Amino acid sequence: TASYDSVSFFTAEDTTPTAVAFTPDGTRMFLTGVRFDGVHQYTLTSAFDISTASYDSVSLDTSPEGQFSSGIAFNNDGTKMFLASSTATFAVINQYSLSTGFDLSTASYDNISFDVQSQSETPMDMKFNSDGSKMFVIGFGSKNIDRYTLNNPFDITTASYDNVSI
Repeated sequence: TASYDSVSFFTAEDTTPTAVAFTPDGTRMFLTGVRFDGVHQYTLTSAFDISTASYDSVSLDTSPEGQFSSGIAFNNDGTKMFLASSTATFAVINQYSLSTGFDLSTASYDNISFDVQSQSETPMDMKFNSDGSKMFVIGFGSKNIDRYTLNNPFDITTASYDNVSI
């Protein structure tokens, strides 16, 4: 029943966006892209209405952790952010902490990454189930969605591959 609303969002901050995430209330949006290795933050004056988005002049450079950040996800309260990153030599999910939930200006790298290269040489995106006990990673080269179990919710240091892939 979906139909196109004839609404597009173009950003000068990264001309080739690869992933988007929203806050649960839809008033903040985060974009990753190819041109800028990192994340940009936007405010939406109407929830989930991208025509009302404006750039907050807040970004996070993630190039020290990976040259190609292609996917983004948050834990439920926005105090943890996860980015799918890859280079020619590694493919990981990196973890960041935000001291204020969903406020990118308070983000810092946790020095925590989870290697997914055995399943996907180029992870494009990842999502978690609602309680953070499962992580799903989609790979570009592998064309698979791989499932991982997290023994502690949203704690990728406790992640293990389930040997489940579609």
